[in-house]
Amino acid sequence: LHFTWDECCRSSSITNIANSGGTGYVLRATMYPYIPPGSTTPLTSGTLSNPTCYDSSPDFLVDPAVRACTGYETAYNLEGFDSDYDSIHFSIVQPMDKIVVDTTVSPPTTSILPVTWNTGYSTSSPFPSGANSTAANLSNDGELTFKSALSGIFALAVKVEAWRSSQLISTIHRDLPMYIANCTPPTGLCSAAYQSNSPDVSFQA
Repeated sequence: LHFTWDECCRSSSITNIANSGGTGYVLRATMYPYIPPGSTTPLTSGTLSNPTCYDSSPDFLVDPAVRACTGYETAYNLEGFDSDYDSIHFSIVQPMDKIVVDTTVSPPTTSILPVTWNTGYSTSSPFPSGANSTAANLSNDGELTFKSALSGIFALAVKVEAWRSSQLISTIHRDLPMYIANCTPPTGLCSAAYQSNSPDVSFQA
């Protein structure tokens, strides 16, 4: 069972994709049947070819947008939580542009077109890399780390897979706009207290 939603348009200020102002968004989710261990049929009222799905979508405890400063090691966790206690796995994928329906054939076919990367960017390297930058890395549990020497707005898409008893039962695709700004140190009264390093935060129970 597939769910899709698309809308135009992305910001024309996006740095890493071509024709960004004329490029849209496509959000997708897919649900699969679940076969309990020891059974040969899905735990649904349907069949493998026509299933009734049996799953809840993961919840995400933080907004799907990141703001960061150039020159800083940044960590952002998508904070995914599955109420069914399924295992969830995160990976970077190519953002999608739009849904295209071909009505010249019968029955009509539907396809989803990906965005086109600008030179120097790719699905495996969607953020600046090279001198004074650390390439984006997304751990399996949803923590994104990077450091960018360049400012800009960057498109990023993440696929979230839900697994149960070694079976893939659902996938969700999320679009994450990344805002990286030149953060100018303060001047005036507060400038003497400014420190050019990340804060150290600790908690005690």
